[in-house]
Amino acid sequence: MMMRFFRIVFATKPEQVAEVDHRIASASAHNERASSGLMDTIRELLAENDRLSARVAHVRKTHR
Repeated sequence: MMMRFFRIVFATKPEQVAEVDHRIASASAHNERASSGLMDTIRELLAENDRLSARVAHVRKTHR
């Protein structure tokens, strides 16, 4: 659906369709890589948060 929309908007001549398709595919691949990197960062931050929470809980338990 979106691909058709972009073709209509940006490919005003038949010979432009391939270039528009290529740019859409390239942007889509870039977005996928960026999204994957963001998810990796979120996972790392959550893991670090878990480690810190466990350390705080341990310190609180040992200093009662």
